[in-house]
Amino acid sequence: MPDISPTIAESLTTREQQLLRDCEETIAAGLDAFVAVANALKTIRDQRLYRANYPTFEEYCIEKWNMSRQHAYRLIKAKSVVDHFSSSEVVPNERQARLLLKVPEEMWHEVWQEAISSASRGRISHRHLEAIVRRITPTAKPRNFGDPLSFRGLRYAPINEQGVVFLFGMIARELNFVVESVHNPFPDCIAKRLVDGRRRHWREVKIEFEFQSLNFSLTDIQAIVT
Repeated sequence: MPDISPTIAESLTTREQQLLRDCEETIAAGLDAFVAVANALKTIRDQRLYRANYPTFEEYCIEKWNMSRQHAYRLIKAKSVVDHFSSSEVVPNERQARLLLKVPEEMWHEVWQEAISSASRGRISHRHLEAIVRRITPTAKPRNFGDPLSFRGLRYAPINEQGVVFLFGMIARELNFVVESVHNPFPDCIAKRLVDGRRRHWREVKIEFEFQSLNFSLTDIQAIVT
């Protein structure tokens, strides 16, 4: 693995600075207006408006809002459910939207309509919707697998971040890494990397695991793997 050094933070254009201020004002207004907050987070993530002061979207969420990356992504995903029902008279709130994410998208409308029609006094409680989702959701979902790999103890290619962590663990020593810890939140891993084999010099590195490389720009990678 090449030695990637930190890079200087990028500056934002005047338009981007204003867009970032607008988004952050929306988030600061409170998470009750979760759709607006999710929209703001998605804009900051997609346009990398965090890049002037933070190396990654995850670090931005943690340092700026004390919010984990997982929670930020949950908000963004829940918003996609709300968008699906934007033309309906009754629209799910955040908790309800997150429940609907447990069933296939093609079943969202069916589940939501059942919840509306069977709700007591027209009020859709979290428990009521959860019972419908639990009844409809198969108890054992079929598992997906990656392409055949047969690499040591891994028979199929990873299809998620956990698989990437497992694969890294198998080859870490060959890449001259010694893992100190694997944890949450950011960064996913602290390790030592052998940078000078002759003098046996090791350097501490921060590693963030992702399944898809598109989740990181080159700037992000350079800032994390130091």
